[in-house]
Amino acid sequence: MNEITSLTVKIPTELKEKLKAEAEEKSLSLSQLTAALLDEVLAGTAPGAADVDRTEYQDDLEESIEADSAADNSASSEPPLTAKELRGLRKLLRKKK
Repeated sequence: MNEITSLTVKIPTELKEKLKAEAEEKSLSLSQLTAALLDEVLAGTAPGAADVDRTEYQDDLEESIEADSAADNSASSEPPLTAKELRGLRKLLRKKK
């Protein structure tokens, strides 16, 4: 039996919605449909699989990942609070009650 693992990918919202609709239409889970489509493409049996221009999609994907990474980095420019700082905040909050 095949071992099952999870895979997290970033795709455009519109593509995810198309996948969901297709999966529902075929009475499959999103995971089942995605695995089947990936298998077809990797095996070269998907319609037009040989003609797919991967460079355009790859460029869009890399730009999206870079934008997400930049947003994550700017949001986390301050270090997290220490345990001592958290205790101090809790004391302040209790005093206000």
